Amino acid sequence: MGKYQHLHFNPKTNKINLDSNYVFAYSKSDGFTCRLLQGEVLIDFNYNFYMKISIFHHDNFPNSNKKNHEIKGKLDGELLKLFENFIYSDYLNLNEFYDYENFMVSSTERHQILVNLEKDTTKVSLYMNLKCFSIDSDEKKHLINLINYMNNWIESIYENWNI
Repeated sequence: MGKYQHLHFNPKTNKINLDSNYVFAYSKSDGFTCRLLQGEVLIDFNYNFYMKISIFHHDNFPNSNKKNHEIKGKLDGELLKLFENFIYSDYLNLNEFYDYENFMVSSTERHQILVNLEKDTTKVSLYMNLKCFSIDSDEKKHLINLINYMNNWIESIYENWNI
């Protein structure tokens, strides 16, 4: 799958929609850092996932030509539990954007979730370090638990890049 082939612009709503083959998408970016780490996870309605991670530079392997890593599989274990907790929560109560007091620095850490269970795709974007996110509801707790898991998963793959 090429980059962003799962996203479609809807001119009627002026929004980006997730392809109808997918129930969920998560993406993360470090922002403007030396490594330029980006990760993306797509989940279909049968709980199959596809993950793609891209980097520009790895501190531990500076001469590596490997710039992408892809994984396919089936959701299970802790990830399945966290995913179901989130999609069965009142995630529609979440804001579309969370940032540092209503301003966004585009070169900072970013996390985005797209959910395809309603008529239109639901989007939740966090433009901030996760430690700064205020958790004051169950849906926010489930959101952060899922994002933290996916973020840590991507980071662990990055740490073991050439393995």
